Amino acid sequence: MLLPGLWYFPLLIAMVAAYWGLPHRPEARLAYLLAISLAVLAYLLWKYLDNRIGAALLVAMAAGSLASYAIGWRLAQRRSKAWLTSGLLLPFAIFLLLRAGSPPDPPGVPLLIPVSIGFFVLRQAHFVYECYRGGIKPAGALAFLAYVFFFPSIIAGPLERFPRLM
Repeated sequence: MLLPGLWYFPLLIAMVAAYWGLPHRPEARLAYLLAISLAVLAYLLWKYLDNRIGAALLVAMAAGSLASYAIGWRLAQRRSKAWLTSGLLLPFAIFLLLRAGSPPDPPGVPLLIPVSIGFFVLRQAHFVYECYRGGIKPAGALAFLAYVFFFPSIIAGPLERFPRLM
């Protein structure tokens, strides 16, 4: 995927430097990563989309992420095929609703937004499935949200697994 501009690499370097300058408390570092990632995502949505559409996308992605986290938490406590099915279908349903309700991509805009939403969907589905399978123990909501919204891999890939990123 094409990078969204020359600002990406200096921002990434500054983000990494600031991250290692933070105290060695995981909560502080995860909160920092989440805040930076949400700021970059909000900027990209603001730059490429109408403000109302961008805000709706951000709210829908956040709500879908929290719902996926809750379903994953539930599956880690007690397996249920019905919860697994709903947990896997929910992110894809939100993705389809967002794509169906959005206007056609403006000319000259890279396929950044649809592909990035696809990364969100796949990360949430991975988390739900791994919680069901017992492959991961669900961490706190902050860790999950930092994983889902982690901007360097959303913009340029690859799709990381939850334990590896943590």
